[in-house]
Amino acid sequence: SSIDLTTGAARVVGEGFKMPEGMAILPNGNLAIVDSVAKAVYELDTKSGLRTPIHVDADIGLTVLPPQPDAWIFNGIAIGPNGTLYLPLDINTSLVALTPTR
Repeated sequence: SSIDLTTGAARVVGEGFKMPEGMAILPNGNLAIVDSVAKAVYELDTKSGLRTPIHVDADIGLTVLPPQPDAWIFNGIAIGPNGTLYLPLDINTSLVALTPTR
């Protein structure tokens, strides 16, 4: 959600995620959001709420032994100065570079 700093009013800016974790602000002002249970990275337009896949079937969401929840390892994301997103993959322990098409 976002909070109006003048009034204190909050509004939801995105819904329908299974386990949203890491976020990065894209050059266009939208958010890149890692959803570890959906195994995907989405671009979220915070004004309209439109969610567009950037990367699907990512090797994230490492499964662990009980009693730990499946997504107990935080899945982050970083953005470089040219807009390239860097997503660490916890299942195969690698790093992928993603370039949003917008």
